Amino acid sequence: MRLLGIELRRMWHRRMPRVIVGLGIVGVLVGGGAAFFTHDATMPVVEDHSAEIEASVAECRQYSTQDWERWASGDTTDINPDYGQYLSQFQDAEAYADENCRPEYFSYFDVLDPRFCLVTLYEPEVQWRRACPDIEDAATEYEPSGRIIVINGVEYQRPKPMGRGTVPEMGYLLFAIAAVIGASFIGAEYKAGTVESTLLWEPRRIAVFGSKLAAAALTTLVIQIFLLAVLVLAMLPAALWRGTTAGADADFWVGLVGVILRSGVVGAAIAMIALSVSTVTRNTVGGVAVLLGYTAVSPILSQVIFKGLRPIDLSENAAVLANGGEVGRFIRNGVGYDIVVAHGVLGAALVVGVYVAIAVLIAGVVFARRDVD
Repeated sequence: MRLLGIELRRMWHRRMPRVIVGLGIVGVLVGGGAAFFTHDATMPVVEDHSAEIEASVAECRQYSTQDWERWASGDTTDINPDYGQYLSQFQDAEAYADENCRPEYFSYFDVLDPRFCLVTLYEPEVQWRRACPDIEDAATEYEPSGRIIVINGVEYQRPKPMGRGTVPEMGYLLFAIAAVIGASFIGAEYKAGTVESTLLWEPRRIAVFGSKLAAAALTTLVIQIFLLAVLVLAMLPAALWRGTTAGADADFWVGLVGVILRSGVVGAAIAMIALSVSTVTRNTVGGVAVLLGYTAVSPILSQVIFKGLRPIDLSENAAVLANGGEVGRFIRNGVGYDIVVAHGVLGAALVVGVYVAIAVLIAGVVFARRDVD
């Protein structure tokens, strides 16, 4: 605990955490002000857009009917296998058009709501909307039955979508900052040559490494949770006086708090991985570059080249752990692939924990055995 206290003081004596917090506060306050002054409390009337909605539905039905009839005739020139598999679930073009072109699917696209909706901070399992929840049919929830698919006579479920909104988007930005905080904490010491001094004062290398790891994780956890909480507070005036709190019931607040807390945990995990990589490479750039490089490459590896890796992809599991939803896996459907449920938030936490454990173990062994020069 003494070492941890020392490392925490050392962390906060650096300019970076203070600058990040300062800039973060300024940024969310500016965002809150922009939301306040760019929204209007006037409630739109859906009936004023009925003609546009009817036109959109008619156009959708026309194209949907043409697609189904073309597929049924065997012409799949512009129809990919996944779309063809979806079309095969409907007995005729009329049934497909009825499902694909419901009027409520268009109301939230065609009704522009000038108000700020508080629930846009975090929306689990809901299609994107352009109108607040108190507008009838402003959004359509994903029903569990709509996620059930049958492949080769076996029922599977499609993964629940991750939550979306301002808070998750801000969380993604803070994950990158978490990598910088973790990597630079020990990378800067290697660059300045102060690691040697620390080990002369405290020769227990594992204790030193563990205290640095804990300090980086705790600092990132606090910063992530604090800035996301400030973001919510900064957006409240816009919702109260320039928008609506419709839909912000107890479940919404429980979900929002959960996302903020889990985002902090994911940020701490990323900081620990970045610090571990920087320990091995002895510089800040190594830790940041490895994580950013992995984030850029992993979608190609896990969703295009090695599809079986998707359930253990760090990026997807970290996103699901932070924002809810389920991790998907690919399964062959005869003509291509469908995505079905692999595991949920708890499974994602286990996968992220394994990545952290491996990175920390390797870095700890290297730190304990490597000569200091």
